[in-house]
Amino acid sequence: MEPLSGFLARFANLTPPNQALKKAVSRALKDVVGIDVPLSSVDISRGTAFVRCSSVVKSVIRAKRGEILAEIAHAHPKARDLVRDVR
Repeated sequence: MEPLSGFLARFANLTPPNQALKKAVSRALKDVVGIDVPLSSVDISRGTAFVRCSSVVKSVIRAKRGEILAEIAHAHPKARDLVRDVR
């Protein structure tokens, strides 16, 4: 009989779906910055989360980038590799 860890090894590299990452980014922005961003305003491409918003909000996001990324990584541990920057 094969050990259970051998069967579960194929699922070790699964990453959260794009929608879950968008929710994590939106929730982190709400918690850290206090700005409610709809999911349709968040795009994730090549490790960067792009947020469509005003320039004032973008400067606040830039100032608190580390806290936002820490909140995203806390929500989804695998997201640390998938979202490396927020703009």
